[in-house]
Amino acid sequence: MQEIKNATLCIDDGENSNVKQDSLQVPNVKINGNKNVYLEKFNEIVEENVVTPNVPLDIRNDYIARVITTAELAKNGKKYGAYLSQFEKVVNTALPNMGKDYVNKVVFDFRHKSIIVCSKQTAIKKEQVIAGICFREFKLRGFIEIVFCVVQLKHQSHGFGSFIMDLMKTYSNHLNIPYLLTYADNKAAGYFSKHGFVEDIELNEEYYKNYIKHYDGAKLMGVSVIEKVDYTLLKDQIEYVSRMADKLVIDIQPVRSYVSKTYAGIEHLFKESGKGNLKKSTIVALSKISGFERYNIRKLARIDPPEIDFEKKCQTILKELKSHKNIVWPFENPVSEEEVPGYHSFIENPIDLSTIKSKLDKNGYSHEHQFVADIKRMFDNCYRYNGSTSPYYAMAYILNKKFNVLQEKYFPDLFLQAKLPEAPTKEALEYCR
Repeated sequence: MQEIKNATLCIDDGENSNVKQDSLQVPNVKINGNKNVYLEKFNEIVEENVVTPNVPLDIRNDYIARVITTAELAKNGKKYGAYLSQFEKVVNTALPNMGKDYVNKVVFDFRHKSIIVCSKQTAIKKEQVIAGICFREFKLRGFIEIVFCVVQLKHQSHGFGSFIMDLMKTYSNHLNIPYLLTYADNKAAGYFSKHGFVEDIELNEEYYKNYIKHYDGAKLMGVSVIEKVDYTLLKDQIEYVSRMADKLVIDIQPVRSYVSKTYAGIEHLFKESGKGNLKKSTIVALSKISGFERYNIRKLARIDPPEIDFEKKCQTILKELKSHKNIVWPFENPVSEEEVPGYHSFIENPIDLSTIKSKLDKNGYSHEHQFVADIKRMFDNCYRYNGSTSPYYAMAYILNKKFNVLQEKYFPDLFLQAKLPEAPTKEALEYCR
């Protein structure tokens, strides 16, 4: 993954074009262990030339995002003018009552910027603007005015509306501007409400009154942006934390033989340490993040007690897996460093069926969840180390499918699953026959 460098940005805040934001550093982000988050460029202005710091975006591989400013138009009018012209047409189609002259004036105004999402250029197809937000920054007053927020009609209901707003919030965060304001008519109010915008605006009226254009038949709505949150990654991060919490609940569960015992409380520990009055955490609650409801993240799963005979079922599953001799052999024993040099430096937590069997025999699992987690890790390790063209990848894929059937049979209510990755190539599958 490309390293992210610090960039000194010159930001037009709508009032003072000399306001600077120093040392904007975007973190190097990885997701799902073996897949780098898709990276694309936000174009920004420095004192002498244009730089393109990378911003992590959880975005479809067929699309890219750009921030267009009039300063870029002055340097490359043909390229960036084409983007804004396309965006202008999308706005006129989506908002015909605005009037073409007004839309043209705002989109090409030097005080406004536009975040646009485009399809990638191919050999037979040019880049095409899919969605965008035209906005104006009032940095010294602490807010950004969203003027237009549109998605091409044929691309609506495909997630672009949510994605473009996530980009807008993340971009606002990078500029340290805490509020987004907009005027929304009855049709748009539902969309903005979904993303956390409310009529009861937290920002004091004196900061935005007479600075933001009023629209007849529309209501002013606003949202506060949580500091340091990358909204483009928020859903994955919440899901990851939720899964980790589930796993920790399992890991700290006592062995079954001690479940019925009752222990004294721990109040005396606080008294002995003299730290009875703990300070409130500074971590922002998920419920405080505007628009959180739209992610539909499940509540923390209630972990049921382990099944009485779960170990017997796990042994049965292992026996079934081992019966597939033509595909199970790579997973029966630990990978040897002599046979595969460098394997253990790449795979930090190796696991195999013999190790799992040994843990089962020694009552090393207190819940079926832990058994499934180890099987899942075994498959994931194989997928990470081998590409989809590898026969080993194909064997893991086939065995993974068989395991999923067995899990559905013996542990149908368990939420943890060994999900299948990208399918192996036909050549790799042929090797397994």
